[in-house]
Amino acid sequence: MEKIAIRRQEVYRYLGLGDQEPEEVLAQKIESACAQLDAVVAPKETHLRLPLHIQDETAFFLQNHRFQSRDMVRHLQNCQEVILFAATLGTGVDQLIRRSEVLDMSMAVILQACAAEAIESWCDRCEAEISKEMGHENLYLRPRFSPGYGDFSIHYQQELLQMLQASKRIGLTVTENCLMVPIKSVSALIGLTTQKESCHVHKCQSCPQIHCPFRKV
Repeated sequence: MEKIAIRRQEVYRYLGLGDQEPEEVLAQKIESACAQLDAVVAPKETHLRLPLHIQDETAFFLQNHRFQSRDMVRHLQNCQEVILFAATLGTGVDQLIRRSEVLDMSMAVILQACAAEAIESWCDRCEAEISKEMGHENLYLRPRFSPGYGDFSIHYQQELLQMLQASKRIGLTVTENCLMVPIKSVSALIGLTTQKESCHVHKCQSCPQIHCPFRKV
């Protein structure tokens, strides 16, 4: 299985520790959780490059699909294309967490935090590869922006994954309640722009949820 770097400081943040180091017992459980995840993760990703047409300040088109979101339109200003992106850690992670919820709820909480960091780390790694590829064309990436952020409805999740054929390509589906299966998965739009300076905005800085407890800045 492909190894994913699980950044411990990010795990601490997800567990509500902020910048504090965990006590020894908790630190040992975090290391155990990371080892368990390493044994079951099966990371996959898929992406599709699409032309972007911004209709007005509240709506945009990808192919013949129309999306409504003032926040996304603002985020994609000066972009002519987007990368439609999806990634997952695989079903093994879901199964591991479900087992822990029965046997050891405290470990299940820690596994959730470690898996949340693992999927972010995997997405960052995939995005770095895409950035390298686009750099050959002097194109730069905007921070990824997912359904559910700001006013970009989570209900678009299904439509975006259908466009990607994510079920066929990486085994990623969406329930009627807009939950992704496997749970530790991400879908997002990544703007492509010729403006180099616009690609250095941290994803928390570009997110409108300023009161989020996990906000980094």
